[in-house]
Amino acid sequence: MRWVVFAQTAVGVVLFVAGVSKVVSKQSVLPFLVALTVPRGVAEFAAKAVAPLEIACGVLLLAGLGSTPAYLAAALCTAFAVLLLLAYRFGVTESCSCFGSLDRSEFGIVVVFRGVALAVAALWSAALVTRAGPAESSLAWDRATAEAVTVGAAAAGVYVLGFMLLAEVVQFEGHRRRLRHQHAAKAETGGEHL
Repeated sequence: MRWVVFAQTAVGVVLFVAGVSKVVSKQSVLPFLVALTVPRGVAEFAAKAVAPLEIACGVLLLAGLGSTPAYLAAALCTAFAVLLLLAYRFGVTESCSCFGSLDRSEFGIVVVFRGVALAVAALWSAALVTRAGPAESSLAWDRATAEAVTVGAAAAGVYVLGFMLLAEVVQFEGHRRRLRHQHAAKAETGGEHL
């Protein structure tokens, strides 16, 4: 398999889906950035720029246009992973809306892990492009390229859907745990008769 094409495709599809879902749903990362205490002007600029930047990076990666898109995607994903880590560290609870209306989960460790995983994949893609050179990372269509694109797109789908499902499960379990705790607290204080 052409690993460089696989990596470019996987990261490119994820970025493209993230950007398009923000545009379509008109959801923004602005509330998340404001909750993180990013200065308002910077937060507003970033909120307007992030979706088009994600879409452009995704398209350029999918087109196999060399190392620059891979480096840009790696920088973008790494910067956002750092923001997610900081938000988690400082107790921010506002959703990052990374995938627009597809991203209904509460902000938490799953979202942070999702961001870090994408940053690692983007850095790996950039390293592969650097090592392979322009000829290897271009999309000269042959069987190996078609396989790499297909598997990369499938991996992106598994990434997006898998993390969405995992976030929903974690959120459900947290809600269930809080309800059990409330029930136990009421039972201890005599609020409920068993």
